[in-house]
Amino acid sequence: MATDTMRLPMTPLTDAARPVVERALKSAGLL
Repeated sequence: MATDTMRLPMTPLTDAARPVVERALKSAGLL
């Protein structure tokens, strides 16, 4: 999943960024 690749460079921000990333992927039709 894309969230796994994004977790590496921004580990401390994962909790805040994950819902945003998931929403972006869903709206893009990738999830």
